[in-house]
Order: sequence, then structure tokens, then C-alpha cells
Amino acid sequence: MQQRIRTFIGIPLPGLEGLVEWQDELKQKLNGEKVKWNEKHLWHLTLKFIGDLEPQKVQSLCFALGNEFSGSSQGQLIVKGAGIFGQIRNPKVVWAGIEDSSWLQNIWHQTQAGVIASLDMERDGKPFRPHLTIGRVKYLKNTKALFDEVKAVKENRWGIVQVRYVVLYKSRLTTNGPIYSEIERFPLGYGV
Repeated sequence: MQQRIRTFIGIPLPGLEGLVEWQDELKQKLNGEKVKWNEKHLWHLTLKFIGDLEPQKVQSLCFALGNEFSGSSQGQLIVKGAGIFGQIRNPKVVWAGIEDSSWLQNIWHQTQAGVIASLDMERDGKPFRPHLTIGRVKYLKNTKALFDEVKAVKENRWGIVQVRYVVLYKSRLTTNGPIYSEIERFPLGYGV
């Protein structure tokens, strides 16, 4: 039996230096707290988490996604603000926001269509909440400090990312955190 491949579809988010600086400030202010910070070279927008797939399913997914995205336009993502998923007493995820747009909704719908067509999966019904995960909170004594920091940058604009392709990623979980590698890039047809 061949080893299954843990997969997701996403858009890489490079070059957000202001956000890197804010993450560094958060690390200092929350020093000693149990937060797993995502490394900037791993930053991405997840369009669809798929999970474990057999290698032949990965091939059919690549084919379907290639068809879906071949006529799509390139676009841009505006990264701004910040927030927290979870309760005020029990925050789980620190994130930067990604402004929703008709272009992004179209790419998201094409991703869903490609996955459904190739893997015979049903839509999961979850709303699409575009965000970039900055860190995952394991345990936090001082939740007020985190919420104050997030509130202070609520309106910050971190940058604009030009999107020229979508990626099917392989994710390998390790004790030091996930390792992502590209399985295939799907170029988007024409410019912004």
C-alpha cells in the first residue's frame, strides 16, 4: 500500500515585512507563553484543506485543478488587520486578515469545484474566512496582552500580494512544526 499524502490548496503570502515585525513584537511581549508561531516562509492563505490522499488521487486532483485555473485571471490580496479565533479566555489562533473580493471568491469557488470533481467530495459547508495564521495558542496566562495587541493593529494594512498561481501543497507534520512542500503550481492565466 502506498503512503498517503496530507494535502491542502493555498496561495503563498510572501513579502509582508510589516506583519513580520508585528509578529516579532508579539513574540517579545508574549515571551514565555505557549504559542507556536508560524514561520514567515510558511505563510499562506488556505483555500481548501483536503487531508490524506492516495498518490493516484493527487494526480487526478492536479489535473482537475489545472483545468479549473487555466482560464482564471491573476489577482491581488490585501492583507490587513488582525484577529483571534477562539474565546476571550481561551484564544486558539492569532491571524492577519485578508480582504475578501469577488476575485478571491471566484478562486475559492474554482478550488471547491476542482476538488469536488476530482475527489468526489461534498462541499463542507463551512464559510470561507480568508486569513493568514500568525500563531497557534497552546496556553496563555495573559490573554489581555494578546487582545490589546490585536486591537491596536485592527486597521493596519500589512501589504498587497500579487497572486500569479495557486499551489497544491504537501504537509508533513513534525515535532518542530509542519513542513510544507509544493506538489504542483497552477499558473493563473492573465495579469491583474
